[in-house]
Amino acid sequence: MVETSPITNSLPVVEPNLIKSDFFLKDYLIDHQGLNRLNINVIYTDQSNNSPNLSPVLIQQIDQTLIQYPNESDSWRILNQNLTQQILKQNPNLSEITINLEVLPITNPGYSFISNITQSQPQFIPDIQSFLVTNSDGNNIVRYDGTTGNYLGELIAAGSGGLFKPDTAIIGPDGNGDFINDIYVTSGDKPASSSELGASAVFRYDGITGTFIDKFIGDNPNTTIDETAGLFRPYGAIFGPDGYFYVASFLTDQILRYDGQTGQFLDVFAFGNQQPGGLNGPNGLLFTPDGNLYVTTQGSVAVNGEPDFSQGLPSQILRYNPAGQGSVFATPEAASDGAGFVSLLGLALNPNNGSLAVSDFAGGIKNYDLLTGELLNSISTNYLGTSPSSNFLGGLTFGNDGNVYTVGFDTREGANNIGAILAYNPLTGVPLPNPNNPNSNIFVGPDSRLNQPIGITSYTPPLVGDTRFTETFSVISPNLAVV
Repeated sequence: MVETSPITNSLPVVEPNLIKSDFFLKDYLIDHQGLNRLNINVIYTDQSNNSPNLSPVLIQQIDQTLIQYPNESDSWRILNQNLTQQILKQNPNLSEITINLEVLPITNPGYSFISNITQSQPQFIPDIQSFLVTNSDGNNIVRYDGTTGNYLGELIAAGSGGLFKPDTAIIGPDGNGDFINDIYVTSGDKPASSSELGASAVFRYDGITGTFIDKFIGDNPNTTIDETAGLFRPYGAIFGPDGYFYVASFLTDQILRYDGQTGQFLDVFAFGNQQPGGLNGPNGLLFTPDGNLYVTTQGSVAVNGEPDFSQGLPSQILRYNPAGQGSVFATPEAASDGAGFVSLLGLALNPNNGSLAVSDFAGGIKNYDLLTGELLNSISTNYLGTSPSSNFLGGLTFGNDGNVYTVGFDTREGANNIGAILAYNPLTGVPLPNPNNPNSNIFVGPDSRLNQPIGITSYTPPLVGDTRFTETFSVISPNLAVV
């Protein structure tokens, strides 16, 4: 049986004077889906014709990638796609590379499989930053230009794939084999096992089009168990340095850990104890370069699917080391011009000085020294100017310009939670003006297309060159002589 499947995208032009080189690896042994032998033929085009012969370097890189290949269940096509992508990323001077990977039959009768993948570097396109905003009341994700503040449209449509009260959107690994990082969104306010609209889940969407891909984490209604292990109102989510996927389950006071490739539940990384300093109402998650996990808590205790604040527990920033041991990093005080309480949400690293920035639902952004925990500065986010503040705040992110961006919404009667995007110099706290109205200190809005916005993610549309592949699969009969 022979199958051929073309993939066609826009192909960058390869200059005709560039030199193609090739090499061949014969009978390469690999322990993937059992012990197998490969013939690997590589053809590449170097954009710098004066550079040394790259073949020895590429051979070593291919060998290291295959030796360390992490996912035993990946098909040979996916393995080859990931291999070509990895080699192309490691060698920016390559304009194009083709890897022809032939899986040789081990037994008779056996099979052979040939995967031919060609990838080219993306064409240069100016860096166009934008912001993705999750609308909790709109059940969608909208996009705004990061420079002009102009509305760029709805990237993920309302209710797509079951999206309901989305909270956090993050950029994560490719989930549909197109070599493009995709968008992972926490969703739902009911138990994952619920048959009603709003069952807790993490959905995955295409990184360019926003098209629904799949339910990355969710319960299978056809089984008697909850495959999410009790996920209930997921808020923060992040891929860890260990390759696992961490999710804050707000209404079970847990941080759940899942396989970063399959979404399969692994274990409970941390859980609440209804004591000060415990995981009481976990929200935002952030890994720092030292491997520690920072978590914001709201100070609530989950009781029968509702957050209970009656114990008066503080909203805090917790720090967990890689072994899962937690400690209190900071216990902030309420902002002087806020709503009168503390309810911490988003976390981000300040690229200007390496400090830890945190947003407070009740108002304000605080920056802490990551080593000492010292409060460096506080930024007022009371953009409505009322006392107490009439606007609540969502998460935060840093733009390519080094400024900090957050979202807020108007809670006054009749305002319908209309939202805005706010921007500040993170060192001085000075608000950035509206690009289209210098007299306004609100970067975007108020805008009715921001419908109780809660999450904001800095997003640069991924660039990808052409990808083409063909496949051949053959079954060898013991009655046929192969010459």
